[in-house]
Amino acid sequence: MQIHNAAEWEFVKFISTQLYNKTMRTKGDALVNKIEDSITKINSLISISYMENDYSEMVIAIGGDLEKFLKGTVLNIANKKFYDLIEELKNHGIAQSYVDFLHDFRLCYNGYKHNPIYTRTIFEVKTYFINIKGAVNEIIANSIGLVSQPYQSRSKRTVWFAGWDDYVGGMTECGVFIPDYDIDMPIEIDHFNLHFRGWNAIVEKFTGSNELFMGKEHVSARAFNFWKFESDFVNAGAFVGDVSEFVRELCKHIAKNENDLIPFLKRNHDSYSVYCSAVFSIFDVLREDSWTSQQNLKDEILLRMAYDYGIDLNSPHLAIIDYFDYVTVTLYRDQLKNTNEILWLDEANYSAKKIGEISQKLSIGFDRNYNILTKIK
Repeated sequence: MQIHNAAEWEFVKFISTQLYNKTMRTKGDALVNKIEDSITKINSLISISYMENDYSEMVIAIGGDLEKFLKGTVLNIANKKFYDLIEELKNHGIAQSYVDFLHDFRLCYNGYKHNPIYTRTIFEVKTYFINIKGAVNEIIANSIGLVSQPYQSRSKRTVWFAGWDDYVGGMTECGVFIPDYDIDMPIEIDHFNLHFRGWNAIVEKFTGSNELFMGKEHVSARAFNFWKFESDFVNAGAFVGDVSEFVRELCKHIAKNENDLIPFLKRNHDSYSVYCSAVFSIFDVLREDSWTSQQNLKDEILLRMAYDYGIDLNSPHLAIIDYFDYVTVTLYRDQLKNTNEILWLDEANYSAKKIGEISQKLSIGFDRNYNILTKIK
């Protein structure tokens, strides 16, 4: 079936919904998933040439996630240092061996973060990751704090997906786009530089789960023809499913040599990619409706940006979450928890539909149905 407009996607959405995996992750699972992703990346590095900063950056990223996890989700203690948080676990039944694993990782994290001459082999770092995975699983098994609380209310949306080979860099550049049948150049909301095997891995995984539909019949003819005439075009299609899962899987395949790119070509340095991850994250957090305070809401958004949308906690653009109006979100909490969609609008439609704002500076608001509105760049 050739699809020409948005309405015809309803049938595709219905069919894919029947096959959609609705397994709910917990907050503990979310951190374990990210640790597993890091182990996978390290295994990939071991098979090729690498620099120490290729894996030290993972330690710094996961170290920040782990500290926030212990401080918020596990212990709900805001004013203790990383060392004290780990020690506190002994009062909750965690064995000394697991506490030692966490301290080993903490020391590695602090070393890479604060000591420019600190060094560890990739095999030592891999062991640290394997050990903290075991420690986090032990925390989960003991049901400490909110670790077993559902982490993600999975939401479905349709996006377009396209890729281009970069033969010189040995990467495939790909983008995620807002569907629009009326323009040649759909708005790109995120982009990735995948390693040379990444494209096929993504396509095989999500076509196999009936969430990704590749080929020109699944996007507008105008967009496909525009993309096709760009050099080294690979293919395009439509993804119908949980975009956070799609993005998280894409992040697993980011090319190691992306670090060789000039900064503005890296995803973490792309302000709009970080912005979009923040929009997706607040949408998910509002729907889940489990936050306990304005600070906890902010922490949940930040954690989702890291866990689900692959934004490194060292990104220079993370300060954007300080621009959310957490007071307004709190006032409209009962209404916003029922939000059903994110609408990406031009300036005129954004202004016309908006009845309230989550962030004036970032142009994120909500309409009378409490759908999230955001102004496209």
